[in-house]
Amino acid sequence: MPGAGPVTAVAVRTGTIVATAGPGQERELLAAWRGPDTVVLDDPGLVVLPAFVDTHNHLMLAARDILGVPVSGARDIAEIVGLIRQRAAQTPPGRWIITAADWHELQLAERRLPTAAELDRATADHPVLLGAIRGARQAGGAAGAVQERRAGDGPGRRLPLPG
Repeated sequence: MPGAGPVTAVAVRTGTIVATAGPGQERELLAAWRGPDTVVLDDPGLVVLPAFVDTHNHLMLAARDILGVPVSGARDIAEIVGLIRQRAAQTPPGRWIITAADWHELQLAERRLPTAAELDRATADHPVLLGAIRGARQAGGAAGAVQERRAGDGPGRRLPLPG
């Protein structure tokens, strides 16, 4: 609970926390809840943490979401273009502009990904990589096309990614 102060003792019955005590209240808690089968762990170095649920984050992708252009709040392509334009203004020419991947094009009014021409309105000096929830990536913009040409044509060709 917010503002409740630190908890320095807990009573657990059948796997459920049934009572807590703050500093100076530990003996009262122990007296009220101690029974013949009670196990007491008294170690100032112990810490009780809530259960953690792994939501199946891929750590590298989660980091990219934090560092990428935050487009999840955009409701149309013009907003995405504007956000990419803002990041491009702070990024040296030729460096990649990468969006976070915590969005989906169906949240946009147009219900599609931006085209290369639309991305060029944001920046013609940076390759752009759009992340998407479904895992697909789209490199675009004129600078992205230059990067693709530098990568060469043919099978197995790979677009050089940042890093």
